[in-house]
Amino acid sequence: MRSVARFLGSLLVFGCLAGLLASCTTAAVASGITGHTVVVGGCVETLESTPCAEEPLPARISILDAKGGKVGETTSNDKGEFRMDLPAGTYEIHAVNLAGAPWPTALPAHVVVTAGAFTDVGLTFNSGVR
Repeated sequence: MRSVARFLGSLLVFGCLAGLLASCTTAAVASGITGHTVVVGGCVETLESTPCAEEPLPARISILDAKGGKVGETTSNDKGEFRMDLPAGTYEIHAVNLAGAPWPTALPAHVVVTAGAFTDVGLTFNSGVR
């Protein structure tokens, strides 16, 4: 009988400790940016034509903070997809083509990342063909 009581007492103590540890640990919720890089163009658009199709474009993406300091860099994949964990804040995103050529080119994007969420960013390159 005593051994059963000890076992139940130990079980109760371990259960309480496990509950305390679980309540003490808080998992940080990630935040940052996700997005895609595409190129538009490569065809001549007229008033009667349909818009040129977007195609994925692998690119190097630099992330600057509100003061202009570089906080990170990543590369989009062959599908143009990228993701980067960032703390909440305001950022400027720059993308350049991997070839280092002047075209295609993309304008910077300004994004606000909120705590616990990912902000979707679409970076569109202009092919230079009109």
